[in-house]
Amino acid sequence: MDNTRLSRRVDIAKRDFESIIDDLIAEVEELEGDKDKMQHEIDDLIAAVVELEDDKDKMQHEIDALMERISDLEVISSAVGKK
Repeated sequence: MDNTRLSRRVDIAKRDFESIIDDLIAEVEELEGDKDKMQHEIDDLIAAVVELEDDKDKMQHEIDALMERISDLEVISSAVGKK
């Protein structure tokens, strides 16, 4: 094989290698963008869960207050019924 052919083959291999590297760089950049998007979605979901937990605590407090009120009304009702 003469030097010209060998040089062409090396140039072709070099271009192929550079093309593969460019494709890999593009893929990595796309994955990094996807990672940032997913992290944002995770952060939003965490915030939603925290808000739901707060709402749950508020609702439990309201339920407890209503149960206490019902209990008070039952006591009053039974006292009135005995008279």
